[in-house]
Amino acid sequence: MPTDCNLKAVTRRTTNKPDPQLRNINPFNGGCQYLLTRETGYWKDTNNIEFSSDMKGVPNPLIAFVYKFEDSSVTLAVKVRDEDISFHDDLTTLTASLSPVYRSKEESQWSSSLTMSQGNYRMTYQFRMFCDAYYYTTSCSVYCKQQDSSFGHYTCDPTTGAKLCMKGWKGPNCNEDINECEERFCVRGECRNLPGDVQCICPASYTGETICSKSCTCETC
Repeated sequence: MPTDCNLKAVTRRTTNKPDPQLRNINPFNGGCQYLLTRETGYWKDTNNIEFSSDMKGVPNPLIAFVYKFEDSSVTLAVKVRDEDISFHDDLTTLTASLSPVYRSKEESQWSSSLTMSQGNYRMTYQFRMFCDAYYYTTSCSVYCKQQDSSFGHYTCDPTTGAKLCMKGWKGPNCNEDINECEERFCVRGECRNLPGDVQCICPASYTGETICSKSCTCETC
């Protein structure tokens, strides 16, 4: 899963005394595609609710896994319903847009306490969103895991996740050897191309890494 969305419900308040139930606690991701749907139990004759780690059967914080963030945000929707024996009233629906997305869990921070309200209903919450390990960009859509093996020889750009080939390698997956000998890597010597490397062998009395120059000693000068 490339992304995590953590939601922490804190309080909910009304001005009357219904039997409130939080229904369809939905983080969704563009185009009304619900990522997660949860429905709590109800609180009898309650105006103010202080949520604990268990919201009547729904864990707090609530964790949603997202495959890709659209527009680098997620919308939270909470429907409040009055739970009666004979009939149920849909009291209101609260919504909020959540952003930003952090690059990793280690860098992520919980938001400050935020409030969404509609009429007499108000809910305070916190959230954080972050990419899973090896996923990059604000939409967490680019996968890159540094490696140096037969599958590739590259590191990853910390912002874009683009593959950065190590010295001596090229190609989309950095698994194509660069033949430095074709680029006159070794001057006045024998060039030997090696996987991901190159060697310049100078003739006798010559030295150098890429350019073989005449070596001079007191006996031969």
